[in-house]
Amino acid sequence: MKTIFHIIKKEFLRLRRDRQMFMMSFFAPVFQLIMLGYVANLDVSNVPAF
Repeated sequence: MKTIFHIIKKEFLRLRRDRQMFMMSFFAPVFQLIMLGYVANLDVSNVPAF
């Protein structure tokens, strides 16, 4: 458990030092969620009914 804590701490320190990596790790998922909201269409159309 101690090893996982140290790895997480190291990664957060790396994100704090590298601003470009922070921006990519934060804005890329947000951008993907916004785009998925526009692209996903769950309307059913052109389905033959018996």
